[in-house]
Amino acid sequence: MPPHERLRLNSTVMHETRPINVYLPPRYDAATGARYPALYLPDGGDLEDFPHVANAADRLIWQGVLRPFVIVSVENTDRRRDVTAPRRMPET
Repeated sequence: MPPHERLRLNSTVMHETRPINVYLPPRYDAATGARYPALYLPDGGDLEDFPHVANAADRLIWQGVLRPFVIVSVENTDRRRDVTAPRRMPET
C-alpha cells in the first residue's frame, strides 16, 4: 500500500470513533502552497476499498496518467448501517 496517514475522528453525532485514511500524492510535501483536488471514499477502510484505490492512483500519478490528488477514506464501523439506506417495511 502506498504511504498514507491513518487518523481517528471522534464523532459526537455517531457516538463513535471513525478511522480515516488519507493518501497524499508523490511530492506532496515539497509542493508548498499547492492545491489538490480530493476524492472522498466512503467504505474506505484498510480492509475495504482504500488499498485498491490508493495503489491505482499512486501508480497512475507516478506514470503521469493522472494529475496528483488527495484521497480521504472513511472506514465503516457498521457497514450495513453506514452504506445501506434505512428502510421501513409495512407491517402485514
